[in-house]
Amino acid sequence: MARTQLVVTFLLGVVLALSAALVVTSGRGMPEAYGQTAGNNDMIAIMGTMNTGKGPCDNLYMVDSKTMRLAIYQWNGQTLQLMAVRNMTYDMKPEQYPDNNQKPTVAEIRDATRAEDPHNKKPK
Repeated sequence: MARTQLVVTFLLGVVLALSAALVVTSGRGMPEAYGQTAGNNDMIAIMGTMNTGKGPCDNLYMVDSKTMRLAIYQWNGQTLQLMAVRNMTYDMKPEQYPDNNQKPTVAEIRDATRAEDPHNKKPK
């Protein structure tokens, strides 16, 4: 009986402590997440994790909008390796790619919304 009272007293203390913590933090809501920006607006870096079958690794994707380059680095826990670099200048030229499967096409949407366009510009 004394053991049961001890357990009940302990659990009551835990509930009381958690309730007090909830009351103290209730005015703040969820903790805020902060991001950091750098002075270089031409460079974007994105982190990601992927599993290649040989275990998880971290990827860093860097996009340089000034030179239109994409670089992919991979960190496997021991080494950082440059995996690929691509010039994206010409990747952004097509209106639509591939042109065979996408419905509605860019041209169909452009033609359907042309009347709403205040500038009513013709495509180049």
